[in-house]
Amino acid sequence: MLTKLDYKLLRLATIADAPGIANVHVTGWHETYSNIVDQNYLNDLSYEKSLNFRNHLFEIGNTNTLVALNEEEKIIAFCDFGKKLEHDNQIMTDTQKQKRTEVGEISAIYVLKKYQRQGIGTNLFKEANNFMKENSFIPFIVWALKENKNACKFYESLGGILVEEIKVVIGDKEYDEIGYRFS
Repeated sequence: MLTKLDYKLLRLATIADAPGIANVHVTGWHETYSNIVDQNYLNDLSYEKSLNFRNHLFEIGNTNTLVALNEEEKIIAFCDFGKKLEHDNQIMTDTQKQKRTEVGEISAIYVLKKYQRQGIGTNLFKEANNFMKENSFIPFIVWALKENKNACKFYESLGGILVEEIKVVIGDKEYDEIGYRFS
């Protein structure tokens, strides 16, 4: 999976990409959630924690990651996708859990603010969607914080159907999270 888009390159990530992905992850949270998520939680985010988490994901190998590179070959965006995950921080009733029959999940798409609205997120999504279809991870779900209006509009524009609204715990606070289903 290697796609040239203008000067941006999308490819599957390797463990060598973990530092760049960790940087985009932490920076992305600060750029996206500064007026949504508790500032104390954002202040506690660190590159080191994100890098350790990312290295762990590569070691256990239960997710796939695409990265987008700029003309200097620096990671400017990433997308995690694959088999549906269990999220310990999601609050769902047994009935809600039973309704969630999706097989796959896109668990993260982050694009640095400077590179947003250039089609990078859309292309990451499309490549992940193709993988999901090829590997029978359809239908799949994507979760977004309800207050992240840009993400919600993005998933709706790609054909996501809102199927669930739940609570999610981030830090020590609860937030509304919505699930979009793709078939």
